[in-house]
Amino acid sequence: IVNTIYPGHRVTGGGTANLLQLFSPWVGLNIAASPSSLLSTTNASEISSFFFIAPILYLLAPRSGFPSKHKARSSAEFLLGLVMLLMFAWMYIGLPAPVAHISLLDRVTSQRAIVGVGVASWLLVLLFIARRADEPPFVEMSFPVTAEARRSWIRLMLPSMVVAVVVGFGARQLQYTFPGLQISLYWVGLLLVLALLGIAALLAKRYWLSIILLTLVFAPEVLPVNPLYRGLAPLDSASLREAVLKVQTKYTPKSIKAPAWLVVAPITANLALIGTGVYVFNATSEYPDPLVWNLLDPTHKYVEVWDRYAHVQYVATASTSVSLSTPQADTVILAVSPCSPALAKIDVRFLLAQSPLNFSCLENVSTHHLTQAGYIVYRIRDRSALP
Repeated sequence: IVNTIYPGHRVTGGGTANLLQLFSPWVGLNIAASPSSLLSTTNASEISSFFFIAPILYLLAPRSGFPSKHKARSSAEFLLGLVMLLMFAWMYIGLPAPVAHISLLDRVTSQRAIVGVGVASWLLVLLFIARRADEPPFVEMSFPVTAEARRSWIRLMLPSMVVAVVVGFGARQLQYTFPGLQISLYWVGLLLVLALLGIAALLAKRYWLSIILLTLVFAPEVLPVNPLYRGLAPLDSASLREAVLKVQTKYTPKSIKAPAWLVVAPITANLALIGTGVYVFNATSEYPDPLVWNLLDPTHKYVEVWDRYAHVQYVATASTSVSLSTPQADTVILAVSPCSPALAKIDVRFLLAQSPLNFSCLENVSTHHLTQAGYIVYRIRDRSALP
């Protein structure tokens, strides 16, 4: 991948991430129910985020930091802390070009570095728990309440208020930026109280109580955003899946092991075929296959276009000559007639479309109407019969 045009040869600058992204987990329910215009402005990975428990944990328990007799674990915490700071600096400030290049962060757009920060945060939580396994609790949970327990809870009040102000400010700013979210500060406040109590239970070494409280925070915010809850009708349709496999088996010679399919529909329709297990040429390509692309582009006229990680989209045209273009860095558009001999080189025999195609080489062998869209299955019966 690092030798491809994108993302390998492409470099990007830092410092362009939106600070509000850090607060999106606290309003997950609102994002899940938001108008499509909000979610369509960016990728899911760029609007989602993590619950950053580690910074809150260390803010509430600053005296549980370094040094420690567990030197290896302390060193790991220190290094992970540096990683988080490095990622944050890349996201919101930017880094000198040599540092960005050596760390490979110049291959990562600012807002997507949130994944590295989130993973480092949760690893820090685990290391924090492991390092303090044989140390006394930072917070006392005793009944009846002792003087030491009261003092330990008082120590948490000021940092907890700081966290509450920061999260509340972030939620308000999200509301002003995206009025359609209709954020309830009461709901955010309830989640924050449960989260702080869960972290306090962790500091008190009441791990099961901490897990229960934090699950009450995470579950209602995370689960509704999961795309599985929105439905995957193409993958869930047994009739379409059976039709695709039946058509491929019926019209494919036994000498051909894996004929290729093309999808003439939005990118999301690729799921309809990928879920069946058939070979889909124009799906997301994690890396370009030069053996295949050389068959479509033997003179390497379009090598700068196809040599990239990309979503490959197909456009059916009247021309039998292959045309490749890239409207954006992560997209390759293949435009050619389905009757073109060029597609025979990569053994394309079937198409899946969401609207009728008028090419004489195509035969409509199956039509399905699903809850979200209709699909037409075509087979290419005669490439010599051009439209």
